[in-house]
Amino acid sequence: MEKIKILIVDDQTLFCKLLRSVISQQKDMTVVGEAQDAQSTINLIHSKPVDIILMDIKLAKENGIKLTKEVLKLKPDIKIIILSAYDDDHFVIEAFKVGAAGYLLKNVEPDEITKAIRLAYNGDSPIQPKIATKLLEEFTRLSGKLQEDQMLIKADIFSSLTKREIEILKLLGIGMSNDQISKKLLISIKTVKTHISRIIDKLDVTDRFQAAMIAIHQGLIKIGK
Repeated sequence: MEKIKILIVDDQTLFCKLLRSVISQQKDMTVVGEAQDAQSTINLIHSKPVDIILMDIKLAKENGIKLTKEVLKLKPDIKIIILSAYDDDHFVIEAFKVGAAGYLLKNVEPDEITKAIRLAYNGDSPIQPKIATKLLEEFTRLSGKLQEDQMLIKADIFSSLTKREIEILKLLGIGMSNDQISKKLLISIKTVKTHISRIIDKLDVTDRFQAAMIAIHQGLIKIGK
């Protein structure tokens, strides 16, 4: 059985040891390395195969969100799960905007971490209910000029979307970039952009982020529980 290859990026030694211990007990996972800063992270993703990165949002010298963006530019197929002590709205929203696959608080139970790893590896988005709520609040804020009854989304809102558009919307919701979607679906980036434009138009939103929020709101994207 091929194991899920995990890189831990965190400058807290004890927490790294805890993560390594939890992962080592899983038959389908292995830790391929640990990094404490941006440079060692970049070096490792170039020297070793990595499927999942568990990324601390605040490293001693770097911003985990900025590093997430840099890593995904170099290795767009890697799935990055943010592990953070912070549930601040800004961190949550920015993490997903740059392409994080999931966001968990560090106080979660160990089995929630391994569950999140498997979800991300299989293309789903591991998000705690508390974090999902913040995403929904952001959606509401973006829709703030609408009346409350106008913000209620009808269950058949996706009926106008094609199967391909639904597929792409799900990928948007788990933080995939146009390049990642292009490679996953074996279509051109131009085609991806065309589909996204149609999705935005059909859902009557202003950007891909709002479209993803609707997908989360309607349960189109699985979230951790």
